[in-house]
Amino acid sequence: MPLLNLEEAAKRFPNASFTTAVGNPALRAKLTEKAKQFGLVEHSLIHPTVIRSRHVRFGAGVVVCAGSTLTTDIEVGKGVQININCSVSHDCVLGDYATLAPGVHLCGNVHVGRGAYIGAGVVVKNGTPDRPLVIGPGTVVGAGACVTKSWEAGLTVVGVPAAILRQRSCNAT
Repeated sequence: MPLLNLEEAAKRFPNASFTTAVGNPALRAKLTEKAKQFGLVEHSLIHPTVIRSRHVRFGAGVVVCAGSTLTTDIEVGKGVQININCSVSHDCVLGDYATLAPGVHLCGNVHVGRGAYIGAGVVVKNGTPDRPLVIGPGTVVGAGACVTKSWEAGLTVVGVPAAILRQRSCNAT
């Protein structure tokens, strides 16, 4: 089959749906919006081995990979990617285009901001109903970190416990 650009694909397959499977949150948001401009419709992909409560709300274009577990009262924004073997506990909110790399574990009452990237093997300690633990928009949490407190937008945090490596201007899409 020939390689088609988005405009050609939309003309050839006018009822096609798509999923943007790109790890970088900002690029994923940009490519998704471009595809939608051609009339293509976002489609979510949730692996059949995913364990999830009926109290999980998914936005459009979500990808949830094999072996992941989502408990209850979870909101997953549009374009979110949850990679293999992640766990998302009760009362979590994942902002649009957030990314959980393989093996991420979010305890309860965690809010992940739009376009945040949570690296492989990260553990995020639980917040409380009146004070959720927040990972700000566009923040990057390095692989293997243990997040024990909230972090503002546009940071890179690493280590155990997680600490600031650098601050960047935040473009959380």
